[in-house]
Amino acid sequence: MAHRNDATPDRSSKIDRIRGILSDLGAPAVHLTTAASLAWLLDGPRPAVPLGGAPVFSATVTADGSVTITALANEIERLRDEELAGELLWREIPWYGDLASPPGDAVAEADVAARLRAARADLLPSEIERYRALGADTARAMSA
Repeated sequence: MAHRNDATPDRSSKIDRIRGILSDLGAPAVHLTTAASLAWLLDGPRPAVPLGGAPVFSATVTADGSVTITALANEIERLRDEELAGELLWREIPWYGDLASPPGDAVAEADVAARLRAARADLLPSEIERYRALGADTARAMSA
């Protein structure tokens, strides 16, 4: 089955940017919980149901580049089937579980928010391509 958000070739560059942040800090991992960071790293999945609601997954990126998705039990299958693609590790927690607390020695996203914003600021090739396509679609819709 095709995923709504197939992993782009740029994901490894995004992970490398995060690994650079971790290296600078001497940290073993960072725990991502915001829609902005999750959408950027994972190529646009919906982190909440309904849109704008509480998140249904988080992601932990380690210094070796592995990405572990922690997902609520009632959402994990849908996320695997429809939202998230690529080489990901999975951790299931109960539907009422805590997605915000960093696992182990991972740094909380809030502690590196400025660095993550800077990492997201320079668009990668697939991101530029998506913006161009969006602009073209918008121009067609507005000129119709």
